[in-house]
Amino acid sequence: MKPEQILIADVVAALVAVTLVAMALRSRLSDCSAFSVYLCAVLTSNRLITWWPHQFFNWNFWVLKETLLQVLILWVAIDLAGVALRPFPRTRFWTRGVLILLATATGLVAITMEPGDYHHALAVLIPRLSAGAALGFGLLAFVTHWSWLPVRPFHRMIVAGFFLHLTAYVLLLTLIKHLGWTAYPVLAALDPAAFGASVGLWALGAWRKTTVVDELEERLWWEIVCPDKGPYYANIQRELDRQLDALNFTLAQALAAEKAGDPTLAQKLREAGKVYAAAIAPAAGRARQGLEVRRRMLAALKRSPR
Repeated sequence: MKPEQILIADVVAALVAVTLVAMALRSRLSDCSAFSVYLCAVLTSNRLITWWPHQFFNWNFWVLKETLLQVLILWVAIDLAGVALRPFPRTRFWTRGVLILLATATGLVAITMEPGDYHHALAVLIPRLSAGAALGFGLLAFVTHWSWLPVRPFHRMIVAGFFLHLTAYVLLLTLIKHLGWTAYPVLAALDPAAFGASVGLWALGAWRKTTVVDELEERLWWEIVCPDKGPYYANIQRELDRQLDALNFTLAQALAAEKAGDPTLAQKLREAGKVYAAAIAPAAGRARQGLEVRRRMLAALKRSPR
C-alpha cells in the first residue's frame, strides 16, 4: 500500500472507532444493532488490509469485503425501518417487505452474475449492490418524511450518511464503467473522502446528547397511540386556557381600575398579574410544547396508513 492510502485508512479507522465509542458512551449500540455490526465490519476489514496488506490487499478480499458490506448496509436499512415505523404496523410491514425484496433481488443479481475481471466487478457488480442499498435508504427517507415521523436525530444522520455516500459511490463507479481505468484515480481519491464525511456525520450524531425535546417527542409518540391519553391532554389544554383567562381577567381589572381613577389598585393588579405569569410560565411553556408536539404527531397519524 502507498503511504497516502495508509494515511486515509488510518483516518477512516479513527473516525469509525470514535463513532463506536460515542455510541457505547451514549448507550446507542442497541439503537440500531445492524449499524453497530456494520461499523465493526468496516473497522475490522480496514485494519486487516492496513496491517497485513500482503494477505488482504488483493482483488479477492476486496470483492468479498464490498459484497459483505453492501449486504450489511441493506440490513441496516431494514433494521432502521423497523425502529422508525413501530407505531405504524401496516406501513412497517410493507416497507420492510419491500426492503427485504430489494435486498433479496440485489443478492441474487450479485450471485448469478458471471465472474469477470477486476474492471468488470468495479463497473457492474459493486455498483448494482450499492444502487440497491441507496434505493433502500431513499425509500426509507421518503416514507419517514411523508409520514412526518419523529425519527431520532441519530437515526436520521445514519440514513443521510448512507444515502449520500452510496449515491456518490455509484456515480464514481459509473465513471469506471464508461471511462475505463483512466477514471480510477478519481474513485481512489474521492470515495474515501465521501465515506470519511459520512463517518464524521455519524460520529457527530453519536456524540450528540439527547435533548429534552427529543425525549418529549419519543415519549409522546408512544403515548399518543393510547386512546386513554386523550382526556389527559384535554385537561392540560383546559388548565392552560383557565390560566390564560385568569391572567387576562387580572389585566382587564387593572385597566378598569385605571379608568376609574384608582392608579394604586391598577398598579397592584398589574404586579399581581406579572407575579402570576412568572409563576405559571415554566410549566405552561412545557405543556404548550408538549401539546404542539402531540398535534404534529396526530397530523402524522392521520396522514400515514396504519
